[in-house]
Amino acid sequence: WDVRETQVSQADHGLYVSDTSERWTVDGSTFTQNEQAITVIDTQTEWTITDSQFTRNTGSGVVVSTDSDWSLSRSHFQDNDFAGVTVNGDGNWTVQNTTFTENTHAVRASYTSGSWEIQHAEFTENEHGVTANRTRGLWQIHYSAFESAPAVVASEASLEGNASHNWWGEPGEPSEQDCRGNVTCADPVGPDRAGTGG
Repeated sequence: WDVRETQVSQADHGLYVSDTSERWTVDGSTFTQNEQAITVIDTQTEWTITDSQFTRNTGSGVVVSTDSDWSLSRSHFQDNDFAGVTVNGDGNWTVQNTTFTENTHAVRASYTSGSWEIQHAEFTENEHGVTANRTRGLWQIHYSAFESAPAVVASEASLEGNASHNWWGEPGEPSEQDCRGNVTCADPVGPDRAGTGG
């Protein structure tokens, strides 16, 4: 099943998906001023979100607590009170070509065991960029642009994260404030190679 070109506002849960074995997609939709925009719990099949907007939600744009694999691409998260994306499930996931602006947390992964990757994303004026809190799986961030600190924080992540080949807001290596914890942030690239246009 699909949700396409839909606008949802001022709901407790804009979209609540639980205990489904069907593949599903959200595309071209807008979620504004909800408590939680999209909540996903205990799904068994792969799902995707593309070309969607998440703004001014009082919780998170997307909340994930599931073992299924999923992907997010070409979307925008702005001014969400807790986070753009919150993950504490064990599936594998990717975020690509997506922008995060003025969120409290842009992406927050906690107690996850799946592998995850962020590529060609842009992080601007978020209070926290990407947080890996006690994650247990492989994770990496590449060719993304960070314009505010702290950019990447790995709090007690079991496996070292790979955040190489990113732009950190100015030429050269990231500062200690930009890159903290169990993560390597080597080999920075220029702004022309990072972000959604890189």
